[in-house]
Formats: sequence, structure tokens, C-alpha cells
Amino acid sequence: MAYLNLVMKNIRKKMLYEKIPGCDLKANPHIQSRMKLLKGQYFAIVEMMGMAGSGFSWNDKDKIIVVERQIFNKWKRSHPNANGLYNILFPYLRSWE
Repeated sequence: MAYLNLVMKNIRKKMLYEKIPGCDLKANPHIQSRMKLLKGQYFAIVEMMGMAGSGFSWNDKDKIIVVERQIFNKWKRSHPNANGLYNILFPYLRSWE
């Protein structure tokens, strides 16, 4: 199994260098940390959209969550992954599902 992980790491590294020559960015931790951030934000958005009766709604035309600032601030205290998601466009949200 360790060998397979090493092979996959080298393949990802090679692909990254092919796409961005001269890049010293490593797949781990940079890409993995970005994926972790996006995953947390996605689940926070899904939870907000499931709370339509609590002041949250989805504007499909503008691809944004509609909620009053006060309600959002109160909700995000218990949801740290939601920090920074107020009034942010999510044009690719449906493709994440």
C-alpha cells in the first residue's frame, strides 16, 4: 500500500509540473488543504440551504444565498466553516452535488 501511495504522489507531482512548468507547489499539503476548505464550505452551504424556514434562501439567478446579515452572523458562530460565505457567489454549486 505504501508503494501505491508513493506512485500516486509521483504521478500527481508530474501532472502538476506539466500543467505549471517551474512550479514548486506540492500536491500535499496545498491541494489537500484547499480540498478540505472547499468540502467544509460546501457542507456549510448545504446546511444553510436546508434552513429555508430560518431566513436562508437560494437565489438561483444570482447563485447566492440570501439571508439577513444579523441571522448569518448568529448562525456562523456555531459553524466555523461558514465564515466568509456571506454575499459570496457560488456559480458552480450545482456541479459540486
